[in-house]
Parts: sequence; C-alpha cells; structure tokens
Amino acid sequence: MLLKPSSDYQIETSSDLVNWTLFTTVRSDDQGKVAFSASTEDNGPSRFYRAATP
Repeated sequence: MLLKPSSDYQIETSSDLVNWTLFTTVRSDDQGKVAFSASTEDNGPSRFYRAATP
C-alpha cells in the first residue's frame, strides 16, 4: 500500500466487506509505504484488507 508518509494506520480485515475488525496497526515509512503479513494456514473464507486512519 502507498499512503501518507510517516503516519499511523489501522489495518482492518473482513470476510464479507461489511463487518470489519482491527487486524494490526502499522506506521508508514518516509515514502508512504507499509507492509504487513497474514497467516495463510487456514483455508477459510476469503479475507479482505483495508487501511484506515485511527
């Protein structure tokens, strides 16, 4: 993701694009990039992610 540099973001997850829950909080680097990883161990429903400001 490319976001505003040096800013905090909440990464949220959803399986239905309606109900969202907090997954983790990250800080973008000086170029606005963030990275996070999620386990792929379960083969459950699809998961979607979005970034939101706290």
